[in-house]
Amino acid sequence: MLSVQDMPGMPLLEPAINIKSVVEDIVRCQAMQNPLSVIRLGDGEGAILGYGRYFSLDDINRILRIWFHDQVVTEAVVLELQSDLRCAIRSADIIGIPNVRRQRRERFCYAISVCLPSMFEESGLEGPKYADAAIHQFLQFGLFFNFFMRDKDYCGVISARNLELPVKEAFNIERVELFEVPGCSIAPNGMNAKLSHYPERFNELRRSLKVPFNGAPFLIGAGLFGKTYCHWIKERGGIALDVGSLLDGWAGLSTRPRQRKHPHIYRLSPYKKFTMSSWSDAVSRYNDICRELSIPAPIIS
Repeated sequence: MLSVQDMPGMPLLEPAINIKSVVEDIVRCQAMQNPLSVIRLGDGEGAILGYGRYFSLDDINRILRIWFHDQVVTEAVVLELQSDLRCAIRSADIIGIPNVRRQRRERFCYAISVCLPSMFEESGLEGPKYADAAIHQFLQFGLFFNFFMRDKDYCGVISARNLELPVKEAFNIERVELFEVPGCSIAPNGMNAKLSHYPERFNELRRSLKVPFNGAPFLIGAGLFGKTYCHWIKERGGIALDVGSLLDGWAGLSTRPRQRKHPHIYRLSPYKKFTMSSWSDAVSRYNDICRELSIPAPIIS
């Protein structure tokens, strides 16, 4: 089993933009009706990227159990997932990556720094902007979703949680369209007994996922598969935001350690109280919560 020390010594990728820049890019693309893809990479994505060179099929099956449950992942499936993930990464405008501390400690996260630079060199593409992989949480801390979701005509949601009405009411959105997917092993839903997320629901969405107009916002919480959904949405003209387990918090579930410790921070209820904040109020709230939770995130002004 390879450790971080056994892997090639590569400079660690570091987040280069803060949450302010992320929000500005989303708002600008929405105003101009331009497509956008914002994805986040973690240990599962690092394992897939490093498969065949650094990680084994056993490694993949252990780390992807959360999404494949008891289904054994074959090499053919891993290679398909790897190809899809590479497409999603090349298509992305902003990529959230694990912080340096996680990369130094966790081999699957370190693999992201090892694999990403060569991908863009090989393709001749300009690299994306790198942000912190916790950008979905940072957006929540400052209630920054208000700046691009409040009083809109439409929002698409790809999630295992039934968030149509809660999101519609919290942000006063005319129409929220749910594209439901089976849940992960931590919190399955009713779809899990009917079909698999991959390949069954995945391929259904490949055919049926529609973007109603250019610049339409979509929130995606679908793990590894969500990166490809972001790619498809951007290809079809939409703005895709990979917000992961934040959608569990919005549904009243606590599926991650920080959610379990501070559930009130991750709920939709603050958006009903603070229907629209000034930028300075949002920044103050974000900075205060980062300090309260001792999160190593850049303080912004």
